[in-house]
Amino acid sequence: MISIFKLLVPASVLALFLSETLLIFACYGTAAYLDPELGTAFLWDQGGWQRIALVVTAIVLAMYFRQLYADLQLRSRILLLQQLVLIMGIAFLVEALVAYWDLAWALPRAALIAGSAFTIAALFVWRVLFSLAIRNKVGLRRVLFMGLSPASVELAHYLVRHPEIGFAPIGYLDSGGAAALELTDVVRLGSSAKLQSVVEEYRPDRIVIGKRSDADFSRADDFAELHFGGVTTEDVAGFYEKTLGRVCAAQVRPEALLFSESLQPDRLNLRLQTMYGFLITVLVAPVVLLLTGAMALFVKLTGGGPVLRREQRVGMNGALFTMYSFRVKQDALRDLGMHGLPRFWNVLRGQMSLVGPQADRPEFAAYLNRTIPFHAQRTAVRPGMTGWDQINQLKDNSSGNAVRRLEYDMYYIKNLSFLLDLFVLVRWFRETYLFRSSADR
Repeated sequence: MISIFKLLVPASVLALFLSETLLIFACYGTAAYLDPELGTAFLWDQGGWQRIALVVTAIVLAMYFRQLYADLQLRSRILLLQQLVLIMGIAFLVEALVAYWDLAWALPRAALIAGSAFTIAALFVWRVLFSLAIRNKVGLRRVLFMGLSPASVELAHYLVRHPEIGFAPIGYLDSGGAAALELTDVVRLGSSAKLQSVVEEYRPDRIVIGKRSDADFSRADDFAELHFGGVTTEDVAGFYEKTLGRVCAAQVRPEALLFSESLQPDRLNLRLQTMYGFLITVLVAPVVLLLTGAMALFVKLTGGGPVLRREQRVGMNGALFTMYSFRVKQDALRDLGMHGLPRFWNVLRGQMSLVGPQADRPEFAAYLNRTIPFHAQRTAVRPGMTGWDQINQLKDNSSGNAVRRLEYDMYYIKNLSFLLDLFVLVRWFRETYLFRSSADR
């Protein structure tokens, strides 16, 4: 995993993205170079590379919105080919709009057609090869677990199912009492005392400490030697967070909340969130007001009675506020988030933000605060119209899991930033309006 402005990106995804960007550029550049009427003069003297860059940007964005970077394992070659053809169609539409706006920025027809054909063929072959490399675990970093905890078991299962993350578990060492955890995906390589011999035989790139009791820290020199030899040693909580994008609630210690700010939102980013949330809301206000008026009329004509639903919710630092939404019964409107349009008023009033944890009902929040440790930490920031937990619980099919939701919310609170909010909003738009319906509150 690679951290880019606090956004964790699998190394394999980043490598595929960069390689495909260069590959697409090379395809269109080759098509222009081979055209006798264009050649190198078009590419450099006439600024043709800028026109190609515009096409490449359109294609890469289309690939992202078509979720071609969500699952790197190839499920169907026919489906991949269909997706690539559809993406080329989107690129042609973009080029038509560009030509209508300013013909000087449009790619010549011959280079566009030939380059698109080259791109479909090149991306198809590259994706097949890349998928084979992932399936055969080529280039994956080898992970050895020392001691098993529930978090270690969950991580090992996840890494086995998702090799595109870039890690492959090779086994675990323990003191002999972890068989009940039923880690069937990864074999036991012996006791913790055999660390040195196991490292020499299997050559792991990373050692994850699942249970501190199984790690003999009296042999600090051995761990130091492993570190200087290129073997990273990491606590399971840190590796869990970087790999899964959520804080492991079972590994959180009370002192982390009482005596440090490691799980607190950055105060500057919290103030900035208020500013850019307000600014974005004002900028989209004309569209929101138009849609709100249309929805209000629709609800009144189809349902009768009150148009708005007013609900008491728990806000920042436990303060209660009234959250607004439309009274709609149509699932399609709820799936599209149309019933939540009045919540922009909550954002303008500073009670909510565009991105943040889900706002709970007071009685529900009180119950969860009593039964789940650290659950009240979710109110360290303003609740949001959408959130990091919602887009991720859609992905791992864990909607309704309060502990999993807390883990995602704690990760969001810890890493709150403008770029993370922007990423959540883009993901929300993609999965709500282009693909799957977003889970709603």
